[in-house]
Amino acid sequence: MYRFILVLVLLLPFLPLKAQKVYHPFTGTLVFSVGAGPTYGLTDYSGFTLDYMGMASVEYFFPTNSKSSFGLKAFGSYGYVKGKDASFNPVEYRTDLQYLGGAVVYNLSIGEVFFPQMTFGASLLSFKPKGEGGVILTRTPEYKTNELNLNSELGFRILLTKNLTLNLIGGAFMSPDDNLDNTLKGTNNDMVLYGHLGLSFAFFGDADQDGDGVP
Repeated sequence: MYRFILVLVLLLPFLPLKAQKVYHPFTGTLVFSVGAGPTYGLTDYSGFTLDYMGMASVEYFFPTNSKSSFGLKAFGSYGYVKGKDASFNPVEYRTDLQYLGGAVVYNLSIGEVFFPQMTFGASLLSFKPKGEGGVILTRTPEYKTNELNLNSELGFRILLTKNLTLNLIGGAFMSPDDNLDNTLKGTNNDMVLYGHLGLSFAFFGDADQDGDGVP
């Protein structure tokens, strides 16, 4: 009897165990999203001013049998960031922003209704600083108005219907330079913080919640 128990204990790590499957609403889905919200620039201008930006994205989440899901994201955005500081000339600036990029997405399912999410990626940013009256700002020496930025987002989704979610996301894109406000001061590079409120619609998902082969 003791020999049998000993052999069983030694073989237990090698025995095939059936893992419990967990249904994730985003498994194998293609997700289209739109959203908009405020922007805030961390630039050389010290005044607190908000502007706005809109975004659109498409994501694909790989099939999963756990509460965690990973995916790939392609995104684009258009908007503005602005600043105000009486010690600079011009006192105010407003920069047009356009970017396209890609990212890796991590999504966690809580109760199949609430989905915290993190995103990390990079984007190609095109920007155009303008002063009062919409005058395009320039500087000597000249600088490129296209650059590669790092992007990160943190937020959550709430399931409204089978395929529709409400999204609340906060993020940042980090410039490798100090040109978004057309001003060189200090050693810190520029950064733009933003928030998005939006909607997502999912296609082609796996509706077999109990794993019995029947949707």
